[in-house]
Amino acid sequence: MDMNVVIRDETNADVEAITEVTVAAFETLEISNNTEQFIIMALRAAKALAVSLVAERDGCVIGHVAFSPVTISDGTPNWYGLGPVSVLPAHHRQGVGSTLIQEGLSRLKNLNTAGCCVVGHPEYYRKFGFENEPGLLLEGVPPEVFFALSFDGRVPQGTAAFHEAFKADGVSHEIGYNNEFGSLDYLHFCYNAYFDNTGANNHSGCKSSCDTWTGANGDQIFILESRFSESRLQAGCASSA
Repeated sequence: MDMNVVIRDETNADVEAITEVTVAAFETLEISNNTEQFIIMALRAAKALAVSLVAERDGCVIGHVAFSPVTISDGTPNWYGLGPVSVLPAHHRQGVGSTLIQEGLSRLKNLNTAGCCVVGHPEYYRKFGFENEPGLLLEGVPPEVFFALSFDGRVPQGTAAFHEAFKADGVSHEIGYNNEFGSLDYLHFCYNAYFDNTGANNHSGCKSSCDTWTGANGDQIFILESRFSESRLQAGCASSA
């Protein structure tokens, strides 16, 4: 992989670029429902991004990978799911995705987790050590494309379930905004749309509507519906300008 590519933790400033990279990476894939960007947003809002890394080249985010908790029906704790993983099409076949995955798995191991699951192409994920495990299934997914990688040598026996955020479809989202975000001026959403802590919104590149109310604990809750109107990919770089 190009030594100019840096793998690092996502920051608040990366949110829009991650969305754009994800949209671009999945928009032409027939097997995708094109909801991956909403899944990442929902995972972030639920504080379920255990590991979230970006690949950056020349100051531009060109890739992203997310890891989030999964539950296993036999009660085995500390297992995580890999995905979505995205790389801008202009940077495919350069080892960016593989490096993101390898670093993400290393980060998971350092968190003393027990293992990781993924849905994907058999020839691709086996090179990271993932295997089909007959006793571990994911409902509705063919067993030949569901993989597990144990970090402690023990493989759960049962049915895995990814985080509820994987049901996000972009039609309606509930995003909590509370005092933990007090240091932020606003909560990024799709492309250049954002909603600040007054419930105001600013539209650019995204058609949105927003309602807000204050909960009993003082938290503000936003219900928003959004539709992407266009992307702002420029010269193969996910721009947030």
